[in-house]
Amino acid sequence: MIMEKTGFSRKGGAAGGTPNLPIGNGKSDGAVVKSKESKTGAVAKITSFAGWDNKKPSRQIKTSEDESPLKRGVVGRFSLKNVRLINRESTPPRRKAETIAEILPEEETLSSGTPSEVKHRDMLSTLKRGGLKRLSMIGVLGKSPSNKKNSEEEYAVEFMSNSISDEAGSPEAKSSDQSSPLKKGGFGRFSLRDALKKIPVFNHNHLDKVMESTPEPDLPAHSFSVETFQEYLEQRRLSQASRLLINEQQRLYDSNSETTQEEKDELDQHYKQLAEIIFKVAKNAVTLSKEDLLGLRSAVNAIGQEEKQDELYLEEKNKNPKIQATRPKEWRKKHDNILKEAIKARMENLRDVPGDEQLSSCFQRKLFRMGMRIKEDLISVVDNVKDCYPASYDICNFYAKLYHKEFSLYIQHQITTDLDSEDCTYMLCWLCNYYPNDVLKDKKLERHINHLSLKSLIPDERLHYLEKEFIAARKECIKGSLPSTLDIYLKRWNSEDFPQQSNGYYKTSMADDVIQCFNTTAQTGKKISENLFRKVMPIVLEEFEPFLERYQNFVKDFISGKEKRENRTSVIVVNMSCCEVFREYIEDQKEFFKAESKEKCLIILRNMETSGLQYLFHIFQTALKPLYKGLVTQEWMDNSSSIIENLLSVADKQMQEFRKMKPGCFQKLVGKLHSSIITEYSRRIMKRKIKLKSKEQQVSVANQICAESKKIEQLFSKYESKEDWLHPILPKVAEILRLQDASSIQLEIATMVRDYPDIREDHISALLDMKVNLSPKDVKKILKVLKEREPESQDSPIKSKDFFSEVQVAQSRKGKWLPKTLSKFPIQTKR
Repeated sequence: MIMEKTGFSRKGGAAGGTPNLPIGNGKSDGAVVKSKESKTGAVAKITSFAGWDNKKPSRQIKTSEDESPLKRGVVGRFSLKNVRLINRESTPPRRKAETIAEILPEEETLSSGTPSEVKHRDMLSTLKRGGLKRLSMIGVLGKSPSNKKNSEEEYAVEFMSNSISDEAGSPEAKSSDQSSPLKKGGFGRFSLRDALKKIPVFNHNHLDKVMESTPEPDLPAHSFSVETFQEYLEQRRLSQASRLLINEQQRLYDSNSETTQEEKDELDQHYKQLAEIIFKVAKNAVTLSKEDLLGLRSAVNAIGQEEKQDELYLEEKNKNPKIQATRPKEWRKKHDNILKEAIKARMENLRDVPGDEQLSSCFQRKLFRMGMRIKEDLISVVDNVKDCYPASYDICNFYAKLYHKEFSLYIQHQITTDLDSEDCTYMLCWLCNYYPNDVLKDKKLERHINHLSLKSLIPDERLHYLEKEFIAARKECIKGSLPSTLDIYLKRWNSEDFPQQSNGYYKTSMADDVIQCFNTTAQTGKKISENLFRKVMPIVLEEFEPFLERYQNFVKDFISGKEKRENRTSVIVVNMSCCEVFREYIEDQKEFFKAESKEKCLIILRNMETSGLQYLFHIFQTALKPLYKGLVTQEWMDNSSSIIENLLSVADKQMQEFRKMKPGCFQKLVGKLHSSIITEYSRRIMKRKIKLKSKEQQVSVANQICAESKKIEQLFSKYESKEDWLHPILPKVAEILRLQDASSIQLEIATMVRDYPDIREDHISALLDMKVNLSPKDVKKILKVLKEREPESQDSPIKSKDFFSEVQVAQSRKGKWLPKTLSKFPIQTKR
């Protein structure tokens, strides 16, 4: 709040002396108001309304020393902290009329145009313009005043009048100057802002908003003051400074006024000075601190004021030709251009951003920094700058469009340069994902920025070109990566390296490395867009079939190789696990495989698994073959426990090695091994190596077979065999040997024929041949049940399984063999 400079000096007026001014008490009092620059707050140098003449000052004192709320003395700095201590009981609030009367009593006595009237009118205008008009003394004092009928303006003026109604210039005041809490010396400065900051309950932000947002009243044409203008600039009260210049311009360029060129040049310089500050504040808007945002708000208000003046002056330019040289100023247009330049500079002068060191090229780092700069600045606009602008500016979208344009220009320029595949991919990520989703649709920005109004960063045809380049690059990358990955592992296995073990399993990362090549493409495609992901996957998966064909050839050669390899079994085991992983991946990605390609890949994997199972089965059978020969022999009858225990021990050791493959593959192998032992055991029973002449021998052998069947069952239950249907086969065979009555034997065989439709007469005859005590008549009667059996019903809920078709038996006692079904594993390979 700056008191305007008048044409009167302290010692004499414009005509060589101070004119007498009548006041309420009939005495001659006067006032001198002088402006001076200040570095802090809104400061006014206020002289007391003491009576001044050419000799010495004098003044009527209305309030006694005891009643004065301030110390007596020359008026120094006005402190509201002291005012707050006023005892309102001893100093009751005065009415508005009384308060104003102290400052300007009997306005009706002032004749229009006199120096005294001008002086006092200027003082009142300054008080109101400085913010006191809307200052809430309730907020200042922390409580409501006792007289609630008085307005906020009354209390503001009351405080002002109390501060200036002290006995300035009196001997008593001068004598007490040393103890005065006010500034010593002559007339001090009244700092309302400094005083208010001492009051904790006062809302300084609210005061700032009120002072800056309240439109200024038109000032008198002759009230322009350079000192006032300069203080407004220092305090960044730019809208008030603009209002001063507008009023001065109205006076200078009035069609009836006489002005000099020097005055016009001075006004132009003031406008240049103001414009420089305003546009500097606007230029740095996104980086302003919370405290500096008041200056931005004031600058925007100033621009709005000048825009309105442009409109008014343009309407009057035909009537007043003087105005053509100064209007329109077009500060809004200049403001927009300044923001464009500022944003361009910020997009060029980028700082390091955490995380950019992980990017592989300078282009990627710059693109990342630009994107982060846009996001951070737009968030600053939304959080801080937006509230400083009227809604008509649509400032958030204005900033967004400017940043969008600069980002687009940079990317379009880079497309014309030679970018490698990684840079091209990273650019696509920003074009299709990071910028539209992570920046424009950020939760802080989405409600304030209309991203649909922004055009594409690059033309659609350029985007399609980049997508094609990406797909071609990914296909070429996979085409080279898959063979090189396979070669690394083939080299290891051919050099007799054993696969690593983890948690009891053979482990290789070959399948994971191959799948990762496809997953990298899939992940990158998804980062760019879902649409591009669905385009690229079917194309790159075309390379899976050629890879599997090459992989199958290696496995086949490795199994059938004549050279002795210690790691052959372990390598086959680990590759069985790889086949399972590849099959699972194909099933997961089936929507992207072409039907024909998918079927070929699955066939290749099945053949590889079959080859692996055949090899492992051959290893198992080779280890157990010598031990099978001891089953169901005379030696076996005499010492059966050692023979079966040795056999099951070797089988257990082999399965422990096989168990190091993936559980899914291992379960398939365990089922085959379980079936092979039961099959071989049954074949040894029907080989007719022993003759059971007595009932005791037959019962003993039957019990022995049942006991050993139980041990076999326990072994394979340990390895979680799913072939439970094999468990009752040996006990059923043993039961035929145990029974003695022909009818009972016939009934038991009928049950076996029902459960195992593939059992033949040769199998039954071999069992009956072991029972020497049966007559030929009984044998013929028993075999008759085979001819009477009914074919298996297709609607039967229980489906029988073939077993005896795998058991080879002699045709007759002469030893001729019947041709039986060949083994399912005919390939015999050397270890």
